[in-house]
Amino acid sequence: MAEDLELVPTTVYWDRPTWDRARAAYMADLDTLESSPTAFLWWLHRCLGVYSDLSPASRDQIRRRHPDPARGTGQGFSRMHTLRTDLLDRIDGAIVRDRRDLGQMVSVSQFCREAARAAADAAEQRLGRDLPPAPGRLLNNPRRKRRD
Repeated sequence: MAEDLELVPTTVYWDRPTWDRARAAYMADLDTLESSPTAFLWWLHRCLGVYSDLSPASRDQIRRRHPDPARGTGQGFSRMHTLRTDLLDRIDGAIVRDRRDLGQMVSVSQFCREAARAAADAAEQRLGRDLPPAPGRLLNNPRRKRRD
């Protein structure tokens, strides 16, 4: 990522299953996507960008496939992620389109969880099997699968 990008600290409320699945997808993508970012934060940026670019109808299909388990359970936790301002603008635009076109009110946290779920589904599909569990702590400098 470019060094001159403006980053904004953004708190995201995660439920444990989505958080764990996102981390597992990030690790799987290191081996299945040649262009996958080598840091979880940049992987999250990528999946948020992809999800922002979907149509409201496509995001609605993902929401229906993955109901948000964090809603009202009190079992989640907050994490601070520094997100690019241009990405936050795209997220805000997508949230407004969903509200306008679908009548759905979505928070930035919910949007991030949905994006992570969609990215995890895609990673699992690329992998061709269930995602393996992510390690308890992600590696600072993970090794990639060698390209033959």
